Amino acid sequence: MAAIDASLLPALLGRTVAYHAVFTLLPGVTVTGAVFLSQAFFWTRTPTVQKRNGWFYKSQSGNEDSWESETGLSPKQQVSARRSLSAIGVLEEDRRGVPARTWYRINCDRLAQLLAEALDDNGPEGSGISQTLPKGESRSSLTENLDSLCRMPLVRPKVGTITEMTTEKTTDKKSSGLTRAELAELLGQQQADLIARRYGSDLVGTAAVEAMRETLKGLDHEQ
Repeated sequence: MAAIDASLLPALLGRTVAYHAVFTLLPGVTVTGAVFLSQAFFWTRTPTVQKRNGWFYKSQSGNEDSWESETGLSPKQQVSARRSLSAIGVLEEDRRGVPARTWYRINCDRLAQLLAEALDDNGPEGSGISQTLPKGESRSSLTENLDSLCRMPLVRPKVGTITEMTTEKTTDKKSSGLTRAELAELLGQQQADLIARRYGSDLVGTAAVEAMRETLKGLDHEQ
């Protein structure tokens, strides 16, 4: 097998899990449960899932569209996470179809309530995690904001096979008046620039994108 340069790591890592450490403040929820809930929260905000009133399906294991492939959690860890989240009323499950499949939904109202209570219990100095939240935000407003966020559609740019990351803040000003193709190219260049800087490459813009494409082609040929 050919040696792989460190600069190729981003292409091999796959999709990023948006982990919300604040979920560990929920009663009885460990880091494993927080990882599971973070991924469930991500899917809850997708347009397709919102059309289903928050319900979505995931298999336990498999190369695609499974909890294991997306989070790295084993089936045993998933069971533990689901049990802890269901016990506090944050995760809802439903068996549907033939053969039966398990569908999931986050109870956003309950999640917002428990987080607000947890932050109240920890106080301003009780948790390093709670200190990362906006200061002066009341319990009621925090609950309302989280509940609204849970129901806010997640809009993600489609940029080929490049790992999905949030680029809204850096593209808002530049994207005005651009076509979809031009916007996709801009997002792709920004993602490639970020990866290049992170791993010490001096390539930027189109050159960084082309280098990534050639690298991925080379990996496909070697397989």
